[in-house]
Amino acid sequence: AGFAVESEEPNSLLQRAVALLQSSYLDSTSQQGFQYSKAILVENDLFLSELQAFARAKAAAGYSQEELQETFAFLLFEKEEEAKEVCQSGLRVNSSSNSTLGDPAKGVYISKYSDCLQPRPWSHRKSGYIVICKLIKVKTKVL
Repeated sequence: AGFAVESEEPNSLLQRAVALLQSSYLDSTSQQGFQYSKAILVENDLFLSELQAFARAKAAAGYSQEELQETFAFLLFEKEEEAKEVCQSGLRVNSSSNSTLGDPAKGVYISKYSDCLQPRPWSHRKSGYIVICKLIKVKTKVL
């Protein structure tokens, strides 16, 4: 499992990450509220193969390509070490001490919106580490 993959063009990875974060704001006024300084791409072959196997299994079960579209979700960490740990070990129950979105002992909680990662609005000069997770959101078929 690789961790930090530096882009050939240092700003291109950051620009892509910022564009993704900004396209996922719930509140349009968030556009001026956040400043991003660094992006690190995590390439984990195990996680990628699990994602691909999941997509193949669902396609074989009759799910359409539209139903299997990749999407992104977000997690916030106060400490860089916590963010790195999730990137290395994956999203699991109790993989986070962050209880902003729910009880970490009862499930994995991720946010659809990059500006809604804590209960109160971000205060001036607040900083943190946002992990962007690629996932496939599949609706359960009712038989």
